[in-house]
Amino acid sequence: MIESAWRGAMRTRHYLTVSCMDVPCVAVWMALYKNGLDKNFINATSLTRAAFKTLLRRLARFYHLPSGRGRPPKLRYYHQDLGLVLCFYVGSMENSTQCMLFGAPPSTLSRSLRAAEEALSRALPEFSLARI
Repeated sequence: MIESAWRGAMRTRHYLTVSCMDVPCVAVWMALYKNGLDKNFINATSLTRAAFKTLLRRLARFYHLPSGRGRPPKLRYYHQDLGLVLCFYVGSMENSTQCMLFGAPPSTLSRSLRAAEEALSRALPEFSLARI
């Protein structure tokens, strides 16, 4: 009995459920995006607000957010998806920390991250400001 309970606990110890998180529209990322100082924004994304907005405009051409009928996506804004990618690469945080930062469960975060990475990889090659 104790061994099976331990196995169950080990399987779920790294998984967060939606009930323990803020909804994405009031999550930490939204507060940082709307009200954070530029130095906080640079710390989280490694970009200034102006550079972030320029990259965001470019990403929006290559990234599709579902709209219309059906269940709305958890991350409803382009800036949430771009912020997710940048925070993933800049920060050395665990998946559960990113879930709390963006207010989305791990599976949603993984799907959004993959889709935003793919869109960003299509958006950057012809973007002269992204050259190194």
